[in-house]
Amino acid sequence: MRGCQECGSRKARPREIVPPLRSIKGGDVGDRWALDVAGPLPTNDGGPRYVIAALEYVTRYAVAVTVKQHTAENVAEFLMKHVVLKFGPFRELLTDGAPELTGKVIEELVVLLQAQQINPVPYRPEMIGLVERFHRTWKDCVATYMHEDAQRDWDVWVYLRLQLRAVFDGQAVAE
Repeated sequence: MRGCQECGSRKARPREIVPPLRSIKGGDVGDRWALDVAGPLPTNDGGPRYVIAALEYVTRYAVAVTVKQHTAENVAEFLMKHVVLKFGPFRELLTDGAPELTGKVIEELVVLLQAQQINPVPYRPEMIGLVERFHRTWKDCVATYMHEDAQRDWDVWVYLRLQLRAVFDGQAVAE
């Protein structure tokens, strides 16, 4: 007999050792961007299911788009169109180590830009907490505008959320 339920519930479980989080030092504007993909989200008629978002660390400026698939090619296209061509090349790209954020296409783009990709700890979203918090904020905002469970036009509200932030915070918005 391996043991009973009561004995097993009283035993101390081994503690998981988690390395401490370190603060990320600031830099110049546009040097460090955090990147993440949220989804899959509900959709109808084969519309977008994912949101790719990038946040600049110094200004906390957010850029987001909706896409049908979250492939490395889509992420690289987003980075080039909405980050590099509008704000210039970055020096560091922080990601959480997801496959679509560390693919060969992304690596080639980072090398082309002479930047550095940082994947602190795989599957530990606290390391890119800024972009994770942005995802939570826009999801909360979108949820307040969605009245019915059957309503699935959330992709329209993501861009409007960025517009609202620009109006109330006095920031310019990138498409």
